[in-house]
Amino acid sequence: SQPAPLAFLLAQVHGRRHLVEQEIDILRAVRGCPYTLKIIDSGSASPSTMYIVTEYHNGGTLEALMRTICAPLDGTRVRRSCPPGLVLLVVRDIALALECMHSAGYVHVDVKPGNVFISISEPPPIPAGQTSLKITEADLPTLLPRMRFILGDYGLSEAIGAPLRDGGSPFYMSPEAFLTASSLASSSTSSPSSSTSSPSVLPASQETARFG
Repeated sequence: SQPAPLAFLLAQVHGRRHLVEQEIDILRAVRGCPYTLKIIDSGSASPSTMYIVTEYHNGGTLEALMRTICAPLDGTRVRRSCPPGLVLLVVRDIALALECMHSAGYVHVDVKPGNVFISISEPPPIPAGQTSLKITEADLPTLLPRMRFILGDYGLSEAIGAPLRDGGSPFYMSPEAFLTASSLASSSTSSPSSSTSSPSVLPASQETARFG
């Protein structure tokens, strides 16, 4: 069998090494969850650069899929709803990912389609020149039963109870994160609701094909 493909991330630390190390700690804490990124290796490439190696997911991001499947039809401004089966699968998998994170003592803070990756079992070959599959509406009946959605990008994640240093992307923020970001509340702390408000927005964004 062929080895699993890997994703390789280089991070310039420059005074933020502790944040990269925290992301690595989170990746290790949720490593056993099938709906979060699986870390393979990490370390220092140089005094100013750290690296993280994770499993690579071949279906691209949920954001890219939504732009293909749910975006306005060419030449119109009419927005299409995402297929209900897709919406239900995304909600289930992201809820399970957040359950894993909360059980490990962390909140994600920045749940959005661009941070959700698609893993496809027994995928068709990726065409030359592409880094992931381009899934079309015609592919969904075949591929949807083999899809799994993976919550990634833990760069803004915090331990439960820690002060929120960044509320994430405005369109997908939880209320307390939005207050912190707008300086209306200076003492907000991270809690599971800091993540779980975002999945409640994800189905809405899928239904209206809005992108943050």
